[in-house]
Amino acid sequence: MRYSRWILKRKIEHVLLLPFIITGRVLQRMTGNQTRHYDCYFFFPFYHTGGAEYVHAQITQVLKHRVKGKIYFTRRSQNDQYRSLFENSGWDITDLSKWTDHKLWYFTNLIMRGFISTKINLDSSVRFVFNGQSNFGYKISPWIKKSIPQFELIHSYNSFSAIRIPYIEYYTKTVMIAQSRIEDHFRQYERLHVPHRFYSNIELIQNAVAAPAQNGNRNRKTTSLKVLYVGRGTREKRVHLVAAMAKKLEKDGIIFGFAGEVQAALPKHISSNIELYGNINDPKILEQIYQQHDILIISSSTEGMPIVIQEAMMNGLAIIATPVGDIPLEIENYINGFVLSSSDKETLIIEEAVSKIKQLNEDRELLAEMSYTNMEKAYQKFGLRTFQKKYERLFNIS
Repeated sequence: MRYSRWILKRKIEHVLLLPFIITGRVLQRMTGNQTRHYDCYFFFPFYHTGGAEYVHAQITQVLKHRVKGKIYFTRRSQNDQYRSLFENSGWDITDLSKWTDHKLWYFTNLIMRGFISTKINLDSSVRFVFNGQSNFGYKISPWIKKSIPQFELIHSYNSFSAIRIPYIEYYTKTVMIAQSRIEDHFRQYERLHVPHRFYSNIELIQNAVAAPAQNGNRNRKTTSLKVLYVGRGTREKRVHLVAAMAKKLEKDGIIFGFAGEVQAALPKHISSNIELYGNINDPKILEQIYQQHDILIISSSTEGMPIVIQEAMMNGLAIIATPVGDIPLEIENYINGFVLSSSDKETLIIEEAVSKIKQLNEDRELLAEMSYTNMEKAYQKFGLRTFQKKYERLFNIS
């Protein structure tokens, strides 16, 4: 469906929704508490375990001393794993899910659109609104005063890439975390005939990773080389390729560690040089595992910019990866790792990766140079301070 039809559909829906919006506005004026004022309002779907949720929490934490914020969660979370990270911001938090995520009583979602947008419009202190992939956040964006800047964050090319289309005119800037995903959205814009003025609204801000408490010994000439895989065992990750690499290097004394829920994706009989760490939720434990390894391996058929690469670089690991997403933009052969020549020829991927691992096992000086380069690059590009500065500039926080 072309962009013009998306807009027509949205306008028709708005006419039909107006009675609910008006009801919400009246309820806000009758019952809403306007004594508390905020510089900004943030809309997130969840606070359960997830990569997007962790990034959302980071944004609130790096801004906690700069602005006074209000956080709304709009969907039911599966667990409380990351709620404390949001609470660390010191901002006020409200879980709207009992009103906005109820299929049998969906009209409450419609009324809340008027209720919350009116609260924002009546707040004389508000400076901006931020939407981190919240469907509810998109639905209320047309009802927020045009004088209040709105911003959105898109983590990948996913379902929200379509959901957001009717509402992009209400957003001052769109943040995306990988150049490859920006290109995906440009191609979508072309297919839908989105006006060119919206292309320049997209801005790249890569995710941040915290610096390790201490760096391990990266010049381990006498210890066994250790290769690490971090992630899920889903089809596109192709964990079986890493298992095949381990099998070929079993007699070389090279150890392969797997962090994540990958056992179902591994062969029934794994080689003796494989160590399984399971799913790790504690960042400190994951940091220790990174510190104990020398190389991160990425065997994916598709990626954006994996945060595990950023974490591994920050901890001084060399990177060996398939040429997908933004990886070729961050990894230079013989500088901070190796980008393999193919993303689809599995036999070639295994052979090249095995060859590069052997090379680094024999040339520990090159490995140490890659380690140092990655730590320096990660501090500069992916550090929390850089992340904070970019969001402060985005929101015009002086």
